[in-house]
Amino acid sequence: MKTKNSAIVFLLFHAIIFNGLLFPALLIYSLMNKLNYISFNQWIFSISINLIAWQILSYSLRTNIEEGVPITLKRELKKFSSLVNLNKILIQFLSNTFYRQLLFKLIIWILFIIVLFLPFILQIILGLKFEHTSLGPLFISFQLVSFATYYLNNYFPQDLKPGEKPLKTPWVTEILLTGLSEIKVFK
Repeated sequence: MKTKNSAIVFLLFHAIIFNGLLFPALLIYSLMNKLNYISFNQWIFSISINLIAWQILSYSLRTNIEEGVPITLKRELKKFSSLVNLNKILIQFLSNTFYRQLLFKLIIWILFIIVLFLPFILQIILGLKFEHTSLGPLFISFQLVSFATYYLNNYFPQDLKPGEKPLKTPWVTEILLTGLSEIKVFK
């Protein structure tokens, strides 16, 4: 039997139970009953921390070598049969070019809505305090676009235009850091 990494189990539990179910339910309940169980900013902060923890775990796994092969997050996630089955369903669904293009356009629109319209909707319609300086929704949005692009690039490389290179990593911070490191300051 494959031994599952306890950090991955914890992060999956946190992502699904807390960020996916409990916090949204508490936020809706708080809004409906004018209570203060959890705020939108706290939920966004929790999601951001979870994503950063995944990035740290991914990096720390790559530095470990088992049987002469680096351990990757992708390899560790394959130990979860439910995630493998979900991946098979996604690949089957996205095997149609129309659905792949629709997914990518939808994610770009979600990014646009989160960055531009969400702050206005939260403040004006729902009356929630939303910090305009908060980078949480922006970070989560860019991470979502990065995940989708990485996934589509790696499973459907035929969609890449000539000269385009697939993303090497799904993590936004790593993409930014490698991009910044390639910039030559002095010629």
